[in-house]
Amino acid sequence: MRGPKKDSVMNIRHWLPVVFVYLLVGGTPVLAQDLAGLLEEAERTAPAPVPARQAEGPARPASPTPEKRHPRPGATEAATATSRVKAVFRERYSGPLRPADKAALAGEILELLKSTTNKADRWALQAESLRLASEGGQVDLAISTAKALSGEFQVELVDLMFDVLKQLSSSAPATAAGRLASECAAIVRTAVDRGQFETAAKAILLAKGLARKGKDPELVAQINRLAMMVKDREKMDKRLTAVLEELKASPAETELNAEAGLLLCLLKGRWAEGLPLLMKAGNPSLARLAQLELNGAKTLREQIALGDAWWSLAESQKGPMEDAAQQRSLQFYNEAVSGAEGLERAMLEKRIASLSGSGAGSGETVALADLQELESMEVYGGVTKNGTFNGQAYTCGGVPYAKGIYTPPKSQSTAMIAFRPPAGARRLKGGAGVFSMAGKDDQPASAMTMEIAIDSDVVWRSPALTAREQIARFDVPLNNGTRVELRTRAAGNNASCWGAWLDPVFVK
Repeated sequence: MRGPKKDSVMNIRHWLPVVFVYLLVGGTPVLAQDLAGLLEEAERTAPAPVPARQAEGPARPASPTPEKRHPRPGATEAATATSRVKAVFRERYSGPLRPADKAALAGEILELLKSTTNKADRWALQAESLRLASEGGQVDLAISTAKALSGEFQVELVDLMFDVLKQLSSSAPATAAGRLASECAAIVRTAVDRGQFETAAKAILLAKGLARKGKDPELVAQINRLAMMVKDREKMDKRLTAVLEELKASPAETELNAEAGLLLCLLKGRWAEGLPLLMKAGNPSLARLAQLELNGAKTLREQIALGDAWWSLAESQKGPMEDAAQQRSLQFYNEAVSGAEGLERAMLEKRIASLSGSGAGSGETVALADLQELESMEVYGGVTKNGTFNGQAYTCGGVPYAKGIYTPPKSQSTAMIAFRPPAGARRLKGGAGVFSMAGKDDQPASAMTMEIAIDSDVVWRSPALTAREQIARFDVPLNNGTRVELRTRAAGNNASCWGAWLDPVFVK
């Protein structure tokens, strides 16, 4: 738990990403410098973030290696750059700006980013555009700019996004409330994974208000379930802290090693710390499970063995630990099912269905191509749906896909399209592959990787796709997620990177 001093610093840090921009535009250089000092102090005293639910080895797809982010410009440098932005658009700033004026100006300012390489100027252009877009109620522009700013500079995205969403909650139209609530849910999950429960609680409150504003009972129910999850996870975090303290005094205590090891692995994703503790738990089943994890699931037999081990463990657990063990088991079963045959495959599919909750559902499917996306980013030439490209059907492995979605990435970039699952959706099912073009024999100029993220957490990733006709299948649980992102990345040149999502559907 943080003491009063750290709480006050974190509270200051929480508001600085947006307040800092305001004062750079209208404040004095001295005040900007003071704020920069506070921000630096907050960074020094803030606890290190706990990695998101991330396993080591092949058991779970690893998150993409983050690109190097640049330090924020110093206060004086940033203030000078912001002054240059205002000077370029002096006439626009000369009078009062209505919300529509701010929205338009935000887009114009961001256009200059394409021809700007100076880091301080890039910071100022994005920060000012973000402020104006947020005040002007431009949801897509504000959210995409916040993510871009955090991706390029050392800015904490969770804090920045919360401030942006709070501003948008009052400036954006009521029709955007559901989208904003879904973004809040993503913040909650990330904050919980990092142990930032104060931030998670604030985001829950904001999400509840937005869901009610959007008059969406299903979304309200999802947010309420998420709130219960946050309370459970906070209790488990406190228990982990207590157990680790007890272990310092009794490092050989087998029950403490078992409890701490499972908590570290399943709820915190700290496998390098947790697995050695399971080896010391004095329990042959836990020791075998830990050894299998350390070895890595490289073959079908190893994947099934780990899935079975976590399945058995889940039967002895309750609450969040049971859920986490079941989801761990599901990860390995999903990896194994494509390589299994006959009765073995049938058994895996049955367990996957039970773990995904699909057995209690209606089985009804909703094609993503028939839904309006929440947003799309970095798509070269725009999104194409319903299985055609230049009037020709997507065909992969000799099969046409009438409900395919094509989101070609730019070179060395990641294209993304996001959807909100419909009410009652339990799973996402479909394929990802490199389709054939009639009369074209071109192969992708560079490898592509396609992945699925649910509320910012990567839950599935294809192998590298390097040739036409390659297909990777997926069937993943939604776990009450409120935002699904389909991402396609080109490792190099995007020429002939004809990667498509092959008839993806939500399953109820």
